[in-house]
Amino acid sequence: MSAAIPDPDRLRDVIVVGGGLAGLTAAYRLRERDVLVLEAGARAGGRVCSVLHDGVPLNLGAHMFSGPGTPVGDLVAELGLTRTPIRGALMAMSLGGKLVQGRPELWPLRLPMSLPARASFARMGLRLRRGAARMARAMADGTDATFEDHRTLAEFIGPLHPQVSVMLAALTERSGGDPASMSAGHALRSFTNVWSGQAPGANLTGGSQRMIDALVDAIGPARVLTQAPVTHVQNMGDHVCVDLAGTRLRARRCIVCTPAPITRRILSGLPEACTAALGQIAYGPFLSVALGVRGAAPWRGAYALATPGAPFSVMFDQGTGLDTGGLSSLMLFRGAAGAAELAALTDDTLTQLAQRQLQGLFPGAALRIEATQIARWPHGAPVALPGRAALQAPLQMPLGRIALAGDYFHSPNMAAAILSADRAVALTRAEPEPLASGPDARWSRAS
Repeated sequence: MSAAIPDPDRLRDVIVVGGGLAGLTAAYRLRERDVLVLEAGARAGGRVCSVLHDGVPLNLGAHMFSGPGTPVGDLVAELGLTRTPIRGALMAMSLGGKLVQGRPELWPLRLPMSLPARASFARMGLRLRRGAARMARAMADGTDATFEDHRTLAEFIGPLHPQVSVMLAALTERSGGDPASMSAGHALRSFTNVWSGQAPGANLTGGSQRMIDALVDAIGPARVLTQAPVTHVQNMGDHVCVDLAGTRLRARRCIVCTPAPITRRILSGLPEACTAALGQIAYGPFLSVALGVRGAAPWRGAYALATPGAPFSVMFDQGTGLDTGGLSSLMLFRGAAGAAELAALTDDTLTQLAQRQLQGLFPGAALRIEATQIARWPHGAPVALPGRAALQAPLQMPLGRIALAGDYFHSPNMAAAILSADRAVALTRAEPEPLASGPDARWSRAS
């Protein structure tokens, strides 16, 4: 435990289970009350994580922060933090020893590909561009949850040349899944966010961890308990019981912000439809290797470099807007099934793979890896499978004095985590609705 076990005789206002971004945001909004955050891991923050090396942030998780007028940007400003604009192209690709940037539609003309592969890539790019434009309209009018929810991305695009299939998989792994399983809408929302004029083209100055540290400081470090795994949460009429390491804590309300499979395991007495919906939320693993690299930076100018066919499918240049004194901050990333395979390797082996990949991408460059940080995220991101929209209503059923939050409520990003926390806080401030019952129970108007 990071602190003494809390007093079991104390009736708190709110207990927040899960200290990721959703849980910390909820506790921050409720900081004027008697609130306690319980986080099973050794640190709070979840996938919002970075470390400093020689004053340069090495990011291991979420790293792109949107600006004012967005949930993330507004919280950044409220916490007194600043953003550093990303310089260079948001997307680039390396294939067969050639690196291309600029408009993705022109890549098939510049990458070393056969004529059939070029034609396949062009067809894929056209489908994605048109789909992303339609998704942008759906996001504007609030119908994006059901847009292209009935089929997979692979079905939406159609047959692809094998070489192009590998490229598409490298691009979609950032969303945690593969084209044959994720819904087309899930993937198109991600492409829309990157291609739109509202793309979150900035990093958090000082590293992503600064947001977590600021939230914990505002809540009060003594009220954020790490290494505190919760085993059971249950409505008890006029309060909620939370079991922790053999101790039963009590609160008037509880907000559960754990990944959906954990939420389903620790909550009892849920409506059958809600339990079933939680069980249908799929997750893809992530694996991140953050590197502090000395030497020339031949990758400079490309923030996200897709590397299909390599051990790590994408490389992020995290220091494009910083004066890092010659130290580059890179993050090599793998998602979905590839991440699960890499996660079984030792840290030394992963570091060697990362070094070989850099040497292969930039032969002849004099590079020295000075620092390495590795993160394995088994629940990297929720992946919307076809039919995901039908789960939303049962996920938002009234649960008495308990409310749920997490990025599985909408999209695998920081904005979704913050918005779900705000919804849970609104439910917590309102008079608790009776626990929904029956498979057809309606969800809360507060949703």
